[in-house]
Amino acid sequence: MIPIPVQRPQRPVPPKPETSADQYFKFSHFQAEFDKMIVSFTDVERRAIDSRRLRRARVDVEALRSRGLLNANETYISVRVIDENIARAMPARLAYLKSANRLAIFEPQNRRETELNTNIQELENEFWRVSTYPGWEDAYIKLIDGSELLGYAWVETRYDPDKPGNFAVEAVAQDALLFDRRVTDIQDSQIIARVYALTAVNLRRLAKANNFDQSVVNDLLAKIKETASSGITDVDTTRGQSTVKIYHYYLKDDNGVVSHGWYAKDAKKWLKQPSLFYVGVDKEVTTLEVVAGQLEPVPTTKWEPVAETQYPFTPLYYKVTEADDISKVTGRADDEYYQQDAACSLWSAYVNGCVTASNTMWAPAGDTYDTAAAAPKQLDFTIRHNAIWDRKMESFNSPWPDPSMPRSLEMLDTRNADANANVAYAVNNRVDSRKTATEVAAAQKENAQLSGATVLNFSICLRAVFESCWRIIQSQALQNLIVFCPLPDGTNNAALIKADYTIKPAGDVDYIERANRLQSMQQDWPMIAQTPIASLFAQDYLRLRYPDRALAYIAEINSGQAQQMQQGKQLVANLAQILQHAVTDEHGQLRPEFAGSASQLQQLAQQVQAYVAPKPPVGNQAAVG
Repeated sequence: MIPIPVQRPQRPVPPKPETSADQYFKFSHFQAEFDKMIVSFTDVERRAIDSRRLRRARVDVEALRSRGLLNANETYISVRVIDENIARAMPARLAYLKSANRLAIFEPQNRRETELNTNIQELENEFWRVSTYPGWEDAYIKLIDGSELLGYAWVETRYDPDKPGNFAVEAVAQDALLFDRRVTDIQDSQIIARVYALTAVNLRRLAKANNFDQSVVNDLLAKIKETASSGITDVDTTRGQSTVKIYHYYLKDDNGVVSHGWYAKDAKKWLKQPSLFYVGVDKEVTTLEVVAGQLEPVPTTKWEPVAETQYPFTPLYYKVTEADDISKVTGRADDEYYQQDAACSLWSAYVNGCVTASNTMWAPAGDTYDTAAAAPKQLDFTIRHNAIWDRKMESFNSPWPDPSMPRSLEMLDTRNADANANVAYAVNNRVDSRKTATEVAAAQKENAQLSGATVLNFSICLRAVFESCWRIIQSQALQNLIVFCPLPDGTNNAALIKADYTIKPAGDVDYIERANRLQSMQQDWPMIAQTPIASLFAQDYLRLRYPDRALAYIAEINSGQAQQMQQGKQLVANLAQILQHAVTDEHGQLRPEFAGSASQLQQLAQQVQAYVAPKPPVGNQAAVG
């Protein structure tokens, strides 16, 4: 479903002077500049479409056969290297996002202000609660997927009163956000726009929610009914249902304040004129007002929308390079195209070569033709069962593919794994040497380091997203418009909420540090296993490695240890009883031959008694004496 941006009713905005930036608030100037931006993004949109097609790597084999590009017994093997590498990279980032028991870590910037009267853990738990609404993961999955494929993608943090925290995070595809391609940061762009492809149903719903100009809406609905052959550039029928593109644009005036509205290409006026952009953040404003019965003006506090100076979009980059041009950042579709093409070609050649070599063909044995009468020629025929040839024949096969071809395919896999920071797999997949334990361990360690490096860009993105989400939560919670860290009286804990915090993704500590600690514990276990702290060490490892099952595992370990302890005590008691019978006579007296060991036997008996039936400590014994 197309998300419906909703806006709180705004105060009237005073007319803006037509300076260089404010010219954009004049429709004719806006339309001319905006249409140039649309044209400049044509190659970005085309590249995104081509990249998605390359990722799918779908080939119509029957069509290739009918066109004579493949023989009837040949096929084409699609090796989706691009898609497979994206799938391999996804778990590390999702684990970084979800493996921790919280989403973000809140550190008070002024500890003296908050450490005595606030509960940071409650704050983090509440942030997790309002951020994990149904389907919240979709935005981050699409964000990661889009950045891996195309080089970069976006998320938008927007005001949404239907969510628990009055905000939502939505993924925005690379080709669905337009900006001035000359800038290195979209916050420096005078104008940006998010693209929506709407059906008639979605357009009516969006128009009602945002109070669009109905005359423009009617024109768009009429265009949707037309076919793609009409030549209208903003109508798309490739999905079997006509859609029209409209643009949610954002402008910055000379003071850097963001306004927004809606626009449709080829329209003669705005779908919705620009107005102050509201993302859910308000500020307290105190004014003096005259109240009946009061001699002096009374201070009155009210909440007013904040004039936003930042666009609500955050990028995630597949990789960061020294290049400044955002739109030229490449992803896996560009970087791994030729590797995928080579894998497809080699696999197809190998399979088709094996199929061809497995077919047995026949030819007349020896020189049986009268060469003077006619030259030898090839005949088309079908071999029938229960039939024989009328002359002597010899069978033959096409040569089998070169034995080095499977090796080449294996080298491609190894090179792909190595290039994608899967060093341990690359080591295990090598065939040129034996893999020693030291080599595998070193590869696994390097793999862990590279995995930590690959989530760094994701960490940077998440921090910016969480900070933008917190601005909305903080403002809405202080106004008691959402339930957040409630007190017994039902109001929100303002002292906890209004403090200044440094916000970091929980994965920075809860994921990376935990992974490093787990690796260290695995390496140290052979040394720890034979020491008294082995059991405690193992329990700590289980808590880190399997937090959801650790309690059950530890309880089972403790139960087994208790049972072993009881069995050990019983064994010691039995051995002590046998020893006592061996060293004493029928009257219970120590035999003469053991008289010299009387003191040692007495000490041993006391130790056995203390082990088998230890006396509970008496805490007040010394005081009573």
